[in-house]
Amino acid sequence: KSDDEELDIKPEKGIGGQGKGDDAKDPRRPKRPRTILTTQQRRAFKASFEVSSKPCRKVRETLAAETGLSVRVVQVWFQNQRAKMKKLARRQQQQQEQQNSQRLGQEVMSNRMEGMMNSFTPLAPPQQQLVAMDQNGYSTDPFQQGLTPPQMPGDHMNPYG
Repeated sequence: KSDDEELDIKPEKGIGGQGKGDDAKDPRRPKRPRTILTTQQRRAFKASFEVSSKPCRKVRETLAAETGLSVRVVQVWFQNQRAKMKKLARRQQQQQEQQNSQRLGQEVMSNRMEGMMNSFTPLAPPQQQLVAMDQNGYSTDPFQQGLTPPQMPGDHMNPYG
């Protein structure tokens, strides 16, 4: 999602409540609707996140008062943001490792090829042992060797050609 899109907040399963984890399975309590943040709320959360990804209770309470949201929503937003950052960092690390392994593979192949090329001793240049052919018996003119000139389409139709 882009920064300007509205962000849905969902509490972590198994935290708080009656310990069952999934509110949808509890018949006594209806499912809480998702909280949609305004741009100002999101900006306030992001500014605070840049200072600290794990704000203390006092900071969470201040943010909740400033944004008009509950402390629980603020807490869940920070949890989700930390999980998002961790996921992005893990993905970036995997891409870096993949690039490194590809580079290493290319280097290994290059070194193997170089090693193979170096392990072969070059052959001595072949001695020029051309048999001199008698040029007098052969003509370079193909027509004198019995070859006919190329025919143009329709030439066989012209009786004077």
